[in-house]
Amino acid sequence: MTLKTRFILVLLSLFAVFTLSLYLVYRTWIYTAFEKLEFDVAGDNMQRVVSALDTDLDHLASTVSDWAAWNDTFEFVNKPYEAYYEANLDPSVFPTTNTNLFAIVSTDNRIVWSGGYDLINDQPIEFQQFAQPRLAQDNPLTALNQSEELPPEDRKIRGLLETEHGYLVLAAGPILRSDLRGPVVVFWLWAGY
Repeated sequence: MTLKTRFILVLLSLFAVFTLSLYLVYRTWIYTAFEKLEFDVAGDNMQRVVSALDTDLDHLASTVSDWAAWNDTFEFVNKPYEAYYEANLDPSVFPTTNTNLFAIVSTDNRIVWSGGYDLINDQPIEFQQFAQPRLAQDNPLTALNQSEELPPEDRKIRGLLETEHGYLVLAAGPILRSDLRGPVVVFWLWAGY
């Protein structure tokens, strides 16, 4: 074996050892550190999403509470009258409240009233789940009517609802008198994208 061949073999061996050493350092420390950093950033971003959804749900739940615990709404549900509908349920309410769906659902899952609105295209839309006379038995909102042991003010639901138009952030609660009394016969539901 010539000196030139030995020299090339030594260089190749050194290059192989150096490359393997770099790979081991990268894989052991650098890659692991970046993987942990990426995982932490993803966790932070997920927490931001959850926080934003919680904020939207809190706002929506507050709106539901304001409208549901109101003598006018309670009276409208028990005996509908045109003045309430014109003042509170016309399409102009959707942009004002930044919501896409309102529904009033009785405790026997009958849909008393519902309305939908596309805020982007500024036009009414229909949500199939609420275009029927009753909520389907497998609809998660029927859970509102299965919690009779809870006091009326605690019979609330909030979360995400899948519809044919996409997921909606949803809040619902019982319609009561302004003093939070009265039989729970219906629920007020609001949702938005």
